[in-house]
Amino acid sequence: MNGGDGIPLTQAGGSVLKEIMGTPFIKELLWNSLVDTDPANGPKLVRDLLWEDVGVALSVVDGLPAVLNYLIGAFSELIIQVEDKFSPAMLLSIVQAIEEDLDTEPLKKAGSSMARLAQGLIGDTGTDIPASIGKAITAAARELNTLHAQDPTRIPAYAQAMMANIDAREVSRMTTTVLNAVLDQRPPLVSWAAHMLAGRVRERFSKWRRGRQ
Repeated sequence: MNGGDGIPLTQAGGSVLKEIMGTPFIKELLWNSLVDTDPANGPKLVRDLLWEDVGVALSVVDGLPAVLNYLIGAFSELIIQVEDKFSPAMLLSIVQAIEEDLDTEPLKKAGSSMARLAQGLIGDTGTDIPASIGKAITAAARELNTLHAQDPTRIPAYAQAMMANIDAREVSRMTTTVLNAVLDQRPPLVSWAAHMLAGRVRERFSKWRRGRQ
């Protein structure tokens, strides 16, 4: 990487982007371009960037860390500004408007591809998934314990507020509906239970015999 040569959009002495956004013609041009953007061209853009010229693809990969750090910083500041300047009601209306126009089909395809990619990476790196899950649960438990130590009233207050807004009758009806739906399939619950119990008895008996030998 070249360490940031070229014309930055933002810099300590000022912002090129700020000057651009202060020009009415540029703002109108940007707005028209965004409105007229065809989402179907997005995949083609990626394919062209990656495979039209291998040198360009390698340059993109080489610059990814800087780009990702830039985007992470921008996203963090976006969250801070939104929290500070937008009311929850306004933010909710914006999210709902975005959700109505969002094409979820590409997201589903990307999710499936990401799952397969993650499985491949995990297989190649030899990651111990059960150990990672255990460490994640431990970290979450530690955070909750720290939170409780800092304010012993917070978690009980959350639990109380949550339980106060649960309709016991609706939950009971839901439980009955799900249970009846499962039982209507006539699962061999008795044989499952008997098989499990017999297996446990055999296991215990085997351990007892090995202990006496």
